[in-house]
Amino acid sequence: VWGIAFALGAGFFAAKLAPRRPLAHAAIVAALVGVAATVSLVGMTGTRWTQIAAIVFTTPSVILGGWLGSGKID
Repeated sequence: VWGIAFALGAGFFAAKLAPRRPLAHAAIVAALVGVAATVSLVGMTGTRWTQIAAIVFTTPSVILGGWLGSGKID
């Protein structure tokens, strides 16, 4: 739950701080989160559900936060 909240915040602030194309900046943050979770998933042994959950839930949460921060809610 905290990871999703922080991911929403990261996307929101990336969109707010972007001078242009706020969703593109949020997508870059989402890509970094996804790559980090994938690298962690490949490089670890044992339980993998946390990295899979990070890929499935937090990466889209960054995009959602960027959408909310972009002000393009119609």
